[in-house]
Amino acid sequence: MPFKKILLLIICFCGLTSLKKPKFQYGILISANQTIDKIPKSISIKIVNSGSAEITLHNLIFEFYIDDDRYFGIFDKLRFFDTALVIGHNQKFDATINFDSLAFSSSIKNKAVSTRDFKKLMKHSKKILILATMSDLDRLRNPLESSTLARSNTIEEP
Repeated sequence: MPFKKILLLIICFCGLTSLKKPKFQYGILISANQTIDKIPKSISIKIVNSGSAEITLHNLIFEFYIDDDRYFGIFDKLRFFDTALVIGHNQKFDATINFDSLAFSSSIKNKAVSTRDFKKLMKHSKKILILATMSDLDRLRNPLESSTLARSNTIEEP
């Protein structure tokens, strides 16, 4: 019988904590700039922290869904792999990355793809989706979250 009471208390506590206003509120927005033949000249990323606490993000990766395959695009200078990106309360981060400076790899074949070959794939594809992901370890503090990945909006090229 005490087990049921403890379980009920835990469920009630989790329910009450989920009603509190989350202190981590931010958005990741990306946009493709000067797209020619489905290939952007650059990709802009904007992260706005509108929450009441600073946020710490890691590992910026662009995901490209081209027809039935998925590719990763990485720019090492703004990856935030070793050093985290910390954005304070009511602050933002803006960056524009030249498309040619991204390093690409296929998620299915698990090997690098040259920028030239990647542009050919994009040019001859039927559909392209682009999004950005970053890791936010603070998401694990919420018992309702199962992933540390924060995702941006999705860009769709016809």
